[in-house]
Amino acid sequence: MTTRADVVTAARAYLGVRWLHQGRYANGLDCAGLVVRIAHDLKLSDFDTIDYGRIPLGDKLRTLMDEHMDRVPVYQPGDVLLMRFETDPQHLAIVTDYGMIHAYAQARKVAEHVLNDTWQSRIVAAYSFRGLE
Repeated sequence: MTTRADVVTAARAYLGVRWLHQGRYANGLDCAGLVVRIAHDLKLSDFDTIDYGRIPLGDKLRTLMDEHMDRVPVYQPGDVLLMRFETDPQHLAIVTDYGMIHAYAQARKVAEHVLNDTWQSRIVAAYSFRGLE
């Protein structure tokens, strides 16, 4: 059975991979691509889409998350955070024991860092992969 720790380990395997819009490969990922790769690697889901631009379109990302993952009231390591930078949700990150891992355009790579007040203020919702122990 796949655990939350397995999700974090899978996410850490991508640390340092360059950021690439709509990237789904070990040599280039965006935030959604990281979540998709982890789900595929751990055989938790085979869902994928690249039907999105760099500018968010309303609640499209939240709708997809609601369809393919389970919303949780309190996040813990291995969960996925849905975030917004301005108005609409547009970013995903994996919760870790240290903070969060995400493919971040400004860092130009997959990075792990603390989940400080600024990042926490961006959280719209938290989700769990289906099928975790």
